[in-house]
Amino acid sequence: MSDGYTEFTVFIQIGLALGAICLAPVVVSRIVAAMRGEHMRPAPAAVADALAPEPLEDARVRSLEYAAIESRGPSRRASAVRSLRRLNHEDSMTTMLVAVLDGSETVRAEAAKGIADLGDPSAVEPLVHAVATRSRRANSARAAILGLGSAALPELQRIERDGDPEMRQTASTLEHALA
Repeated sequence: MSDGYTEFTVFIQIGLALGAICLAPVVVSRIVAAMRGEHMRPAPAAVADALAPEPLEDARVRSLEYAAIESRGPSRRASAVRSLRRLNHEDSMTTMLVAVLDGSETVRAEAAKGIADLGDPSAVEPLVHAVATRSRRANSARAAILGLGSAALPELQRIERDGDPEMRQTASTLEHALA
């Protein structure tokens, strides 16, 4: 006859061992990346940096990005996007681009403001694609481009030169709206 505590302890130990095995490739890749990052860097320093915890602000950004995309309730997604806007972290641009096409108007509006706040012209091309769809969600993408203002102009002009006909037309219309 076995007691539940012993079985539980063995289960936990097996789980920890399997977790360590699963994390081994991640740890090794972080160590290799850290060693490649600096020429002739001593291995112990690279290992220490690779195993260091993520900075608190970055961890908060990752948590908010997850909530902005994966939360079931639109008010929670909107709140997460609003918090990301306040942090103004450049790594959250991809999340803002996803959120600007969210099913909730509130989330889309917050994301459009966030994209404008970040001011990254690299967001223009995916936003132009979204505007070209002419769906009701395209209005938020349009608002994001207009919020970028003159920072969007060089990218809009590039799309006018190099894009397909529909993208060129959309970029031209947006450029005129900014003028």
